[in-house]
Amino acid sequence: MNLFRTVRSAITGLGSHLRPDEESGRAGTASGNLMDLPFAHRAAFNQQMNEQLDDSSHVLDDLDAKLLTLRTHVVNLRNQLAASQSATEATWDQVKSGFSREHGQLHEGVRHVRPWTKAKPKPVHGPS
Repeated sequence: MNLFRTVRSAITGLGSHLRPDEESGRAGTASGNLMDLPFAHRAAFNQQMNEQLDDSSHVLDDLDAKLLTLRTHVVNLRNQLAASQSATEATWDQVKSGFSREHGQLHEGVRHVRPWTKAKPKPVHGPS
């Protein structure tokens, strides 16, 4: 059997500890193919694991950046909301327009991030 295929086969079992066992409902173990991986294949195993960890790290970095952007939108919206208290009739349409634009960006960003959370969506109502 090809060394690369052997390592890939062993690595495939690693994620099984994250998935519930169909019968028991408990988390499974990663002992399957990984425990059968010979010592001689450890370098290939380490290389593949490092690549997978790098990929995960890049995904988390991207998610961090998106969350930071969303938090910035929330801060901006809170500031705009506070400033709206001093709006005049002449500036009210401008205040609502700015708030609505920022709120739309926040809502769209949350929509893209929501699948990463287990939070149940709440109805979002924009300014009227």
